[in-house]
Amino acid sequence: MKRSTLVIVCGLPGSGKTTHAKTVATALDGVRFCPDEEMARQGISLWDEEVRAQIEALQWEEAKSLLSSGQVAIIEWGTWTREERDSLREEARALGAAVELHYLEANGDVLWQRVSARGAENPPIERDDIDRWFQLFEAPSQEEMARYDAIAIVDDPSAAVVAGYNQLASSWGDWADGVSRDLRAIYLDRLEARLSPGSDVLELGCGTGRPVAARLAPTHRYVGVDSSPRMVERAQRNVPAEEFQVADMAAVYVPENSLDAVVAFYSIIHVPRQQQPDLFSRIRSWLRPGGHFVACLTSGDLPEGWEDNWLEGGPMYWSGFDADTNRSLLEEAGFRLDSSEVHAQLEGDTEVHFLWVEAHSALPEQSTN
Repeated sequence: MKRSTLVIVCGLPGSGKTTHAKTVATALDGVRFCPDEEMARQGISLWDEEVRAQIEALQWEEAKSLLSSGQVAIIEWGTWTREERDSLREEARALGAAVELHYLEANGDVLWQRVSARGAENPPIERDDIDRWFQLFEAPSQEEMARYDAIAIVDDPSAAVVAGYNQLASSWGDWADGVSRDLRAIYLDRLEARLSPGSDVLELGCGTGRPVAARLAPTHRYVGVDSSPRMVERAQRNVPAEEFQVADMAAVYVPENSLDAVVAFYSIIHVPRQQQPDLFSRIRSWLRPGGHFVACLTSGDLPEGWEDNWLEGGPMYWSGFDADTNRSLLEEAGFRLDSSEVHAQLEGDTEVHFLWVEAHSALPEQSTN
């Protein structure tokens, strides 16, 4: 029987707790406890703190019952204070449960944008409320985070990737900038030499918006897609004028013949490889004739790879084919390869090898040859 686990989802209103908790609940077959949903169901104002406290107390009793029977409970109360989080952790551990803390960080402007759009509260939340809540909220420190269990591997690859990158969002930029040598700037230089100003560019796996969005957005019509809400929040902060979407690249809708370029650095490697041939074909369909695809892919045969605490941030998943298979799959999808080279890089002390490709969508006369 799997070990019982309490997942505490911590953050202010609008930080994405419910979206994240639903992902975790699906991945771990867990039960969510959300007082907002229960209050809305009963027609109770979300501002009624007395009733909220009563509902949370009842939900905690139900959660402890689940933990006692070896199940997974997900608390999405916000848990604004360390004292509350400590109490939940110690009670759960006394029942023999593992306890994970998922902290969702977002700045005031992003929180305000999200709570305004959802309009769940009556009377509505004001901008001053968010500023006041920031003063009351006790964000988890690294010392506190170290008191919790590592985020467990989940069976769903996409959920593992989302959970991992959500936890790594705040430190990702510094870590990625430390990769040697960083080939992204080189390949962006080559791409820009091929693009006319004002080209339509989509990035799959935009991360924090750096370096790709920051580089391309000033001269092109750029859209960034990432499955991690926390990464997208960072991107919106780093490159505020551009469009970013939280979406799974394997399922995102993009009109055919609508793009001049697609960029995918260190992202397709997180998609199960059985889905990658179809993804290559979809990317090719999004591109106008002659449109460009720049990406790094796996260079060795990797049916799947898992880590439960990658970079001490959470679970992660990788998958892909060897270099020759990737080249063949791209050509079968309708691409013509302009370059495809395996490069060695250092991630800390670890040498890694990726296949870096530049390709273009076949022109009509090329596709008939």
